[in-house]
Amino acid sequence: MQVAAGYSLSTTATAFAAAIVARRITDLVNRGLSEEALRFYQHLHASGVPGDTAFLPSVLKACSSPPSRPLLLQLHSTIIRSGHYADTVTANSMLSAYSRHSRVAQARKVFDDMPGRDAATWSSIISCYVRNGYLQEPVDLFMEMQYFGLSQKPELTAMILSVCGRLGNLRLGKEIHARSVCLGQVDACVLLSTALVDMYSRCREFFSATRVFEMMPVKNEVSWTAMISGCTVNGLYELSFDVLKAMVAQGIQPNRATLATVLPVCDKLGSEALSRGKEIHGYVLRHELESEPQVAGALIDMYGRCERGDSFAWRVFGSTEARDVVTWSLMIRNCSEKGDCRGAMKLFQQMQMEGTKPNSATILSLLSVRLGSSTVDCSLKLHGHIWKSGLISDVSVGNSLIHMYAKCGYFSSSIHVFEEMPVKDTASWSSAISCYGNHGRGGEALKLFYEMRGLGIAPDNIAWLAILSACNHSGLVDEGKELFDLMTEECPPGMEHYACYVDLLGRSGRLDDACEVVRKMPSRPSPRIWTSLVSACRTHGRFEAADGLARWLIALEAGNAANYTLLSMVRAETGDWSGTEEVRRVMKQRCMEKSRGCSRLEVSDATGSPSKKSSKPKGDPQSSSINGSLMSSHFDAAAPALWDSQLNWEDPAGDDDGSCKRPHPGGDDEDDANLAAIALMSLLDRACRSSSGNLGRSASGKLNRPRPPCRQ
Repeated sequence: MQVAAGYSLSTTATAFAAAIVARRITDLVNRGLSEEALRFYQHLHASGVPGDTAFLPSVLKACSSPPSRPLLLQLHSTIIRSGHYADTVTANSMLSAYSRHSRVAQARKVFDDMPGRDAATWSSIISCYVRNGYLQEPVDLFMEMQYFGLSQKPELTAMILSVCGRLGNLRLGKEIHARSVCLGQVDACVLLSTALVDMYSRCREFFSATRVFEMMPVKNEVSWTAMISGCTVNGLYELSFDVLKAMVAQGIQPNRATLATVLPVCDKLGSEALSRGKEIHGYVLRHELESEPQVAGALIDMYGRCERGDSFAWRVFGSTEARDVVTWSLMIRNCSEKGDCRGAMKLFQQMQMEGTKPNSATILSLLSVRLGSSTVDCSLKLHGHIWKSGLISDVSVGNSLIHMYAKCGYFSSSIHVFEEMPVKDTASWSSAISCYGNHGRGGEALKLFYEMRGLGIAPDNIAWLAILSACNHSGLVDEGKELFDLMTEECPPGMEHYACYVDLLGRSGRLDDACEVVRKMPSRPSPRIWTSLVSACRTHGRFEAADGLARWLIALEAGNAANYTLLSMVRAETGDWSGTEEVRRVMKQRCMEKSRGCSRLEVSDATGSPSKKSSKPKGDPQSSSINGSLMSSHFDAAAPALWDSQLNWEDPAGDDDGSCKRPHPGGDDEDDANLAAIALMSLLDRACRSSSGNLGRSASGKLNRPRPPCRQ
C-alpha cells in the first residue's frame, strides 16, 4: 500500500514538473524566443529530465530556423526511443517542423508511420506539399481525406482551390465550390471566397470569378487584390485599374500586395504606361508607402519596363533607405536589359559593400549582362564569387554559366562547369548539347544526348532542338533524320523543330525530302521554313523554285525587308537584272531597308581601360549617285499594281483551266502548305529537267552561276 502511494506521489510530481516545464517553454516560444526555449530544453535533457508530451510539441515548434535542423533530428530520435511517437499531437508537431525545413520526404515518412491520424495531420501534410511547390500530391491527399470522411476547414479548402487554379483543374475546382456551398462555408469565410475568385481567374473563367466576387458579403484587401490579379491574368489591363479605383471608392486602402499586383500592369498599357505608373507612385507618396521594400521594388520594376522611365527608376532606388536583395536585384536587372554592363557591375559591388548578400536572382541578372560580351574578365570574377558564396549548387546559376561561357567562346570552361555541377536538370543537358553543337562538335553532342537518355532523363522540346541544331551545324544528315524520326515517335515536333530539320535537309541538297517534310506537316509552315527552302534552292542552283518560293514568302510577310532582299539576290544570281531592279524599286517605294549587321570590339587603350569600337558596313561614297542613276533609268512608269500582280504565283502542276491556283496565304484553307509543297516539287522537277548551261553543274561538281555583265 505504501509502495502504491509512493508511486502515485512520484507520478503526480513528475506530471507537475512537466506542466511547469511546458508552461515555461510555451511562454518562451510565444514570445518569439525560440533559441532560449531550445537552450532551456537542452539543459533539462542534459540534467536527465525525460521528454514529455506536455512540452515536446512546443520544443518542436521552436525548431523552425535552419540552425536548429540537427536538433530536430535529435528530437525525432528521442521521441521514438521514449515511445511518444504514438501521441498524435507530438507527431503532428514533428510533421510541421519538417515542413518548415522543406524536408518533404521526412514529413511524408512521419505521416505514413503514424498509427493514428486526425484532421490536423492531413492538413499538415497537405500544407507541407503546397508550401514546397508540389501540386498534384496535395490534390490526391485531399481527395483521400474526403474518402475517410474527415472534416475539412475552410482554410484547407482555400489552399486546395489555389492549387486547382495553378493546375488549371477547373472541374475539380467547381466540385469543391459546390461542396463548399452545400456546407455553407462560402459566405462564412472570406478567405474561401477569395480563393474561388483566384481559381476561376487562373482557369480563364473570368465571368464566374466576377460573379463570386459580386456575391461576397464582405470584401477585404485580399479579395480586391485577387480580383485585380484576375483582370491581369485574363489580359484585362484597363479593367484592373478600374477595379483599383472602385476599391479606393469603397473606402478600402490598397496594401503592399495590391500595389505590387497592379504596378506590373502599367507597361502593358502602351503610351499610357508611364502616366498610369506615376499616378500609382503619387498614391504611394501620399500614403507614405515608399519606405516599404516590396513597393519600392515594384516601382523600380515598373519604371524599368516603361519607355523613358529609367531616370524615375534611379530616383526611386536612390530614395529607398531600406534596400533588400530584391530591390538591388531589380535595379541590376534593369541595367542588364538596357545593356548597361558597367552600371550593373557597379551596383553589384556597391550592394556587397553595403552588406546585402546577393542571391541566385542577382547572379542570374548579372550573368545575362555578360552574355554576348567579348570581355570575360568580369564574368570570371563573378564565377569566383559564385564558388565562394556556394551558389554554384543552384541549377539555374550553373545553367547560366554554361550558356555564358559558350557565348563568349570559352568552350572548355562551359563543359567544365557542366561536368562539375552537382545536380543537373534537363536544361543543363540542353545547354551542354547546344554548346557542343554551336562549336561544330556534333559527334560529341550526339554522345552526350544518348548519355542523357541512358540516365533516364527524358529530353524536352529544347533538348530536341539543341541536338537537331548540332546535327545541322555539323552536317550530320543521317543522324539528324534518325533523331527526327525518333522525336516524332515520342513527342510531336514543334514548328522550330520542323524549321531546323528542313534547313538540315536543304543545306545537304535533299530538297525533295525537305519538300516532303513540309507537305506532311500537321500545321501551316512558318516563314522561317520557307526562307530555309529558298536559301537551299538558291545554294543548289534551283533558281526557278527559289524565285517562286521567295515571292510566296513575300506574300506571307509583306513587311519583312529581308524577304525582298532574298528575292533580289536570287534574281541577281540568275542574271535577271531587270527583276532585281524591280525588287529594289518596290523596296524604295515602301520605305523598306534591311537591317545592317554590326560588330563590337572592346580593346584596351593607352590607359588600360577598355574602349568600345563599332564596325559597321560602309558603302561606296559614290553609291548613292550610282543607285540613283540606276533607279531612274529603269521602270519609271511601272506601278505598284504590276508588282502586286506578280505575287499571284500559280501552281505549275495545276490543271489547264487554271483551277489549281495558289490560295491566298492569309486565308483559312488548311491545304496551303500541301499545295505550296506540291508546287515546289513540280518546280524542282522542271528545274532539274531544264537545267543546262550556266545553271547546271560542271564536270567537277561545282555549281556554275551566271556572271553579271562587265561594266564598261
